[in-house]
Amino acid sequence: MLRRCSKLVVILSDEFLKNPDSQWSLNVGVSLDPGSKGKKIIPVIYKKITEPNLLAGINPCNRTRVLEDSWFWNSVIRSLGGVQDNK
Repeated sequence: MLRRCSKLVVILSDEFLKNPDSQWSLNVGVSLDPGSKGKKIIPVIYKKITEPNLLAGINPCNRTRVLEDSWFWNSVIRSLGGVQDNK
């Protein structure tokens, strides 16, 4: 998965974190980029989550903590290595 991709965007939700298949995929992704040194995994929190998650040590793009959509989406774009919109 991460060997073929330069980035992996993971949209975290309680449903995702409860799903064994999703957890397996996430574990594989984390094992291919231990400690997130390559910054290949980009966790995105779009809604508040209550389930514990494996990516707790990686700074997410967290929509629940920002007031403006433009700031959130620019954060996601920067994480992907893109250029942010200055609007």
